[in-house]
Amino acid sequence: MRPKTCSMDDETAGRQGHDGNGGPRLYLCVKGIIRDPKGRVLLLKRTCETLVDPGKWDLPGGKLDPGELFDDAFRREVREETGLDVTIVGIAGAWDWRTQDRHVAYLFIEATSGHCGVALSSEHTDWMWIEPHRAADLDVAPQFARLFTA
Repeated sequence: MRPKTCSMDDETAGRQGHDGNGGPRLYLCVKGIIRDPKGRVLLLKRTCETLVDPGKWDLPGGKLDPGELFDDAFRREVREETGLDVTIVGIAGAWDWRTQDRHVAYLFIEATSGHCGVALSSEHTDWMWIEPHRAADLDVAPQFARLFTA
């Protein structure tokens, strides 16, 4: 059985926007490198209906709400997407990702979770705890792939 592939239709592509001045929109996002007690990292598989990276493996996290602090946004997003409460360990890094219509600044937060059971939100269809070196073999969203390469 072949895996289901995802593609962006014209309607989805039309929802992508610009900043009003012709430039790409700027987003601030927090993403988590969440480890379980065995040192594995949590990945979530995005739905095929999502606007960004449909069907790709993703890290938990998302956009900040206006006025929201990074750590509060991170905990909120992780709880919404996975049902997990996490302990923040530190900052794992930061970089930006640009496409034709968006510019995303990512802050990567390192965290731990004592629980391995995940309650997915509607944004994702699957989840896995995986050894970081094995994640490079998956169809990870391109902006996060370099986290898992040597």
